[in-house]
Amino acid sequence: MKKRLIKKIGIMFYILIMFTLLVHALTFITNFNEGIYVNTEYNGSAVILIGENLTGSYTSKIFDAGNISTWNNISWNGNNFGPSSLFCVDNGGDIYQSIDGGSVWEMSQEDYGRTTATIDMFSNLNYLYILSGTGNEVWRSADGTNFTLIYSGFDTKSPYVGDFDSNGNLYVVTAPGKIWKSIDNGEIWILQGDFNGDSTNDPKGITIDNNNYIYIVGAAGNIFKSVDEGVNWTKVNDGYGGSTGTDGMESDSSNNLYILLNTKIYKSSDAGVSWNVINDSISPYANTLVQIFIDDNNNLFILDAIGRVFKSANLGVSWIEVGDCNNEVTTNPKGITGFKQMASLDFQVRSCNDGACLGESWIDINDISPQNLSVNNNRYFQFKSYFETEDVNYSLQLYGVIIDYNLAGTPPQCDLEHLELCDNQQDCEDVGGYWYNDFCNEEPQPQENQAPIVTLINPSNGFNTQTQQITFSCSAIDTDGFEELKNITLYGNWGGGWHANETKSLTGTSNSTTFTKTLPYGTYVWNCLVYDNGSLGGWGDSDFTFVIFEESIGEFEEGSLVGEFSIAGEVPTDSNLEKGIIKQIIIGVIIGSLFVGMLVLLVYLIFKLSK
Repeated sequence: MKKRLIKKIGIMFYILIMFTLLVHALTFITNFNEGIYVNTEYNGSAVILIGENLTGSYTSKIFDAGNISTWNNISWNGNNFGPSSLFCVDNGGDIYQSIDGGSVWEMSQEDYGRTTATIDMFSNLNYLYILSGTGNEVWRSADGTNFTLIYSGFDTKSPYVGDFDSNGNLYVVTAPGKIWKSIDNGEIWILQGDFNGDSTNDPKGITIDNNNYIYIVGAAGNIFKSVDEGVNWTKVNDGYGGSTGTDGMESDSSNNLYILLNTKIYKSSDAGVSWNVINDSISPYANTLVQIFIDDNNNLFILDAIGRVFKSANLGVSWIEVGDCNNEVTTNPKGITGFKQMASLDFQVRSCNDGACLGESWIDINDISPQNLSVNNNRYFQFKSYFETEDVNYSLQLYGVIIDYNLAGTPPQCDLEHLELCDNQQDCEDVGGYWYNDFCNEEPQPQENQAPIVTLINPSNGFNTQTQQITFSCSAIDTDGFEELKNITLYGNWGGGWHANETKSLTGTSNSTTFTKTLPYGTYVWNCLVYDNGSLGGWGDSDFTFVIFEESIGEFEEGSLVGEFSIAGEVPTDSNLEKGIIKQIIIGVIIGSLFVGMLVLLVYLIFKLSK
């Protein structure tokens, strides 16, 4: 009896101990960081510099291909830009910069090269540009300083306004209506067309929407539209309400159009067909309003004739005075634009013959993605990225990395449909794009083209953010090698249901790209469709969802750098640590209560068995 009692008690103690250990094991926190971070961290969507650091690096884990391999190329999605600055130029040729949304301005260059005849200022992702009537010129700068003259000409016609499309192409409109395009950041210009035919109707404003449709308002107040990069034009409105007094034209992220006329703002929500005045009392001063600009976050900025800056955060309905772009100098401002300054993201690679990469040297590669590799055939591979910026406001971001490789000396796959006649599957060779079994002496059989494999990288599935400017990144690989990639289209459910938002060209058999969109608060679904030159298309495996919210939810989001090798990471924050401690305390209380309960039950059973 006592032996059976002792045995039962022992079994109960064993069950109690194992149950306690099982409950604790399910709460063990795993850190998924891979690689070495120096002054950098993974923030849930990208590798970035930490805090006030101006330099840092990320070194990947050592990738194991399992056998000696040829490392073909490496591609990455990175963002070399930080928060946008505002720049303005006045009639004296002085350049001013604001990094706080227009409140405080500092001179970045005194006299860019012309003290008179400045006409307009605009930018793309690479440079700031100034148009001058002296010699019909284009001046350029990468950071708001050291402007240089890069072009003069335009067939002796004076340039009036300029803008850029989502592909980085520049457009300038000259008298009396000629459209010029540059694909090399302003060095060479090609005449595209004439927006108003042979009429002598000088342009007063230009804007390009998210579809790369170009809109121009002429001096007579007519609105013109082109959907083919300025070649052909259609008049969509025969007088919006103003004429020669028109001071500029802009568009927001929802493709609404805006025109500034003296002290009034006109708005069109139907691609320029109809217009309404949304505000006619922006400024309490008598000075005329002369310049208009809309930034990536749909903030509207207007300058008056002596440089005062007015800002609207609700698409022009209400306005506040925030600063003075040329610090109370009374020369007229001639242009205002936003610009994200570039920083440096440098890449190095190495292949290794051992799993620790002992004694292998790093090789510096060109820092434009994608890049073909010239490393030795080895089993292991590693990359390193260096981050460097001159200003903490201009942070670098590395979203994803793809490494393309194939096993060296691997025989091609045979035509399986005809192997029943063969005795040896390994007697295969690649002949002119066909899989051919030499042992069987068969005729070559064509290999079918396969659709590209598409990977959605950023934003990750389930990502939450307060930032309305979203950078989408996708990658694609054409594994069969028959047809190169042709183009990639971003699909999403914003702006009128599920539809194609933007298409970009791709080249090669492995490539990636990014799309930048500014969206209102809400929940969104997105995917990418990639076509090769054989007209086969491929989607990401599943649609990704993300949320843009107004108030912080305080949750850390986990993401990954996706490629042939997957890189995942989780970086603990103070908030996460506090939640982890609280979680462990709660779990400890629960486990303790269960233990005490089991102990009471055990004593009761012992008492009953002893009876």
